[in-house]
Amino acid sequence: MCSGSIILAAAGLLDGLRATSHWMALPMLKAFGAIPVGDQRIVVEGRPGKRIVTAAGVSAGIDLGLWLAGQMAGEGRAKAVQLAIEYDPQPPFDSGHLSKASVATRAAATALLARDTVSHGQLTSSALLLWGQALKAARSRRRGQRG
Repeated sequence: MCSGSIILAAAGLLDGLRATSHWMALPMLKAFGAIPVGDQRIVVEGRPGKRIVTAAGVSAGIDLGLWLAGQMAGEGRAKAVQLAIEYDPQPPFDSGHLSKASVATRAAATALLARDTVSHGQLTSSALLLWGQALKAARSRRRGQRG
Protein backbone atom coordinates (compact mmCIF):
# COMPACT_ATOMS: atom_id res chain seq x y z
CA MET A 1 0.00 0.00 0.00
CA CYS A 2 0.94 3.60 -0.27
CA SER A 3 4.33 3.74 -1.97
CA GLY A 4 5.16 0.08 -1.28
CA SER A 5 4.13 -0.66 -4.85
CA ILE A 6 7.32 1.14 -5.91
CA ILE A 7 9.32 -1.66 -4.28
CA LEU A 8 7.27 -4.27 -6.15
CA ALA A 9 7.82 -2.38 -9.40
CA ALA A 10 11.55 -1.98 -8.78
CA ALA A 11 11.75 -5.74 -8.22
CA GLY A 12 10.16 -6.27 -11.64
CA LEU A 13 6.95 -7.75 -10.24
CA LEU A 14 4.70 -5.13 -11.86
CA ASP A 15 6.15 -5.12 -15.41
CA GLY A 16 3.27 -4.38 -17.76
CA LEU A 17 0.71 -4.59 -14.94
CA ARG A 18 -1.68 -1.93 -13.68
CA ALA A 19 -0.84 -0.68 -10.18
CA THR A 20 -1.63 2.22 -7.90
CA SER A 21 0.28 4.09 -5.25
CA HIS A 22 0.26 7.37 -3.41
CA TRP A 23 -0.38 10.11 -5.98
CA MET A 24 3.12 11.56 -5.59
CA ALA A 25 4.69 8.16 -6.29
CA LEU A 26 2.56 7.26 -9.34
CA PRO A 27 5.09 8.57 -11.91
CA MET A 28 7.74 6.27 -10.44
CA LEU A 29 5.60 3.22 -11.27
CA LYS A 30 5.87 4.01 -14.96
CA ALA A 31 9.64 4.39 -14.68
CA PHE A 32 9.77 0.79 -13.42
CA GLY A 33 7.55 -0.62 -16.18
CA ALA A 34 4.18 -0.65 -14.41
CA ILE A 35 1.01 0.99 -15.70
CA PRO A 36 0.07 3.69 -13.16
CA VAL A 37 -3.60 3.89 -12.12
CA GLY A 38 -4.45 7.11 -10.33
CA ASP A 39 -8.22 6.83 -10.07
CA GLN A 40 -8.60 3.62 -8.03
CA ARG A 41 -7.86 3.04 -4.35
CA ILE A 42 -7.21 -0.68 -4.88
CA VAL A 43 -5.91 -2.31 -8.07
CA VAL A 44 -6.06 -6.09 -8.43
CA GLU A 45 -3.99 -7.70 -11.18
CA GLY A 46 -3.45 -11.32 -12.13
CA ARG A 47 -5.49 -14.42 -11.60
CA PRO A 48 -6.59 -16.17 -8.40
CA GLY A 49 -3.59 -17.72 -6.70
CA LYS A 50 -1.23 -15.32 -8.46
CA ARG A 51 -2.63 -11.88 -7.75
CA ILE A 52 -0.80 -8.69 -7.02
CA VAL A 53 -2.84 -6.09 -5.20
CA THR A 54 -1.75 -2.49 -4.71
CA ALA A 55 -3.38 0.34 -2.83
CA ALA A 56 -3.20 4.12 -2.99
CA GLY A 57 -2.31 6.36 -0.04
CA VAL A 58 -2.29 5.48 3.65
CA SER A 59 -6.05 5.43 4.23
CA ALA A 60 -6.49 3.10 1.25
CA GLY A 61 -4.55 0.55 3.30
CA ILE A 62 -7.62 0.07 5.46
CA ASP A 63 -9.72 -0.48 2.34
CA LEU A 64 -7.17 -3.02 1.12
CA GLY A 65 -7.19 -4.80 4.48
CA LEU A 66 -10.96 -5.08 4.40
CA TRP A 67 -10.88 -6.30 0.79
CA LEU A 68 -8.33 -8.95 1.76
CA ALA A 69 -10.44 -9.98 4.75
CA GLY A 70 -13.38 -10.41 2.38
CA GLN A 71 -11.30 -12.50 -0.01
CA MET A 72 -9.91 -14.70 2.75
CA ALA A 73 -12.80 -15.02 5.19
CA GLY A 74 -15.87 -13.87 3.27
CA GLU A 75 -17.88 -10.69 3.10
CA GLY A 76 -19.64 -11.28 6.43
CA ARG A 77 -16.36 -11.54 8.31
CA ALA A 78 -14.96 -8.46 6.55
CA LYS A 79 -18.04 -6.48 7.53
CA ALA A 80 -17.63 -7.62 11.13
CA VAL A 81 -14.00 -6.49 11.06
CA GLN A 82 -15.08 -3.14 9.61
CA LEU A 83 -17.51 -2.68 12.47
CA ALA A 84 -14.97 -3.88 15.04
CA ILE A 85 -12.51 -1.19 13.96
CA GLU A 86 -15.38 1.28 13.52
CA TYR A 87 -14.26 2.18 10.02
CA ASP A 88 -16.94 4.57 8.80
CA PRO A 89 -15.09 7.28 6.91
CA GLN A 90 -16.77 10.65 6.98
CA PRO A 91 -13.98 13.12 6.29
CA PRO A 92 -14.69 16.72 7.21
CA PHE A 93 -13.39 17.87 3.81
CA ASP A 94 -13.81 16.52 0.30
CA SER A 95 -10.24 16.89 -0.95
CA GLY A 96 -8.93 13.36 -0.46
CA HIS A 97 -8.13 12.75 -4.14
CA LEU A 98 -6.32 14.87 -6.72
CA SER A 99 -9.50 15.10 -8.77
CA LYS A 100 -11.32 16.73 -5.85
CA ALA A 101 -8.60 18.99 -4.44
CA SER A 102 -8.21 22.61 -5.47
CA VAL A 103 -5.02 23.84 -7.11
CA ALA A 104 -4.06 25.56 -3.85
CA THR A 105 -4.65 22.38 -1.82
CA ARG A 106 -2.61 20.28 -4.28
CA ALA A 107 0.24 22.80 -4.14
CA ALA A 108 0.19 22.89 -0.34
CA ALA A 109 0.14 19.09 -0.08
CA THR A 110 2.96 18.74 -2.60
CA ALA A 111 5.10 21.26 -0.71
CA LEU A 112 4.35 19.56 2.62
CA LEU A 113 5.18 16.09 1.32
CA ALA A 114 8.28 17.26 -0.54
CA ARG A 115 9.64 18.94 2.58
CA ASP A 116 8.96 15.84 4.72
CA THR A 117 10.40 13.51 2.08
CA VAL A 118 13.66 15.44 1.87
CA SER A 119 14.03 15.99 5.61
CA HIS A 120 13.47 12.28 6.42
CA GLY A 121 15.80 10.95 3.71
CA GLN A 122 13.03 9.17 1.81
CA LEU A 123 14.06 10.84 -1.42
CA THR A 124 17.46 9.16 -1.21
CA SER A 125 15.91 5.67 -1.27
CA SER A 126 13.68 6.51 -4.21
CA ALA A 127 16.54 8.09 -6.14
CA LEU A 128 18.72 5.05 -5.52
CA LEU A 129 15.99 2.73 -6.79
CA LEU A 130 15.57 4.78 -9.95
CA TRP A 131 19.33 5.07 -10.45
CA GLY A 132 19.73 1.29 -10.08
CA GLN A 133 16.95 0.69 -12.60
CA ALA A 134 18.52 3.13 -15.06
CA LEU A 135 21.92 1.42 -14.73
CA LYS A 136 20.36 -1.99 -15.26
CA ALA A 137 18.59 -0.80 -18.43
CA ALA A 138 21.77 0.84 -19.78
CA ARG A 139 23.85 -2.28 -19.11
CA SER A 140 21.22 -4.46 -20.77
CA ARG A 141 21.23 -2.25 -23.89
CA ARG A 142 25.02 -2.29 -23.95
CA ARG A 143 25.13 -6.10 -23.78
CA GLY A 144 22.58 -6.25 -26.60
CA GLN A 145 24.77 -4.05 -28.81
CA ARG A 146 27.82 -6.27 -28.24
CA GLY A 147 26.17 -9.63 -28.77
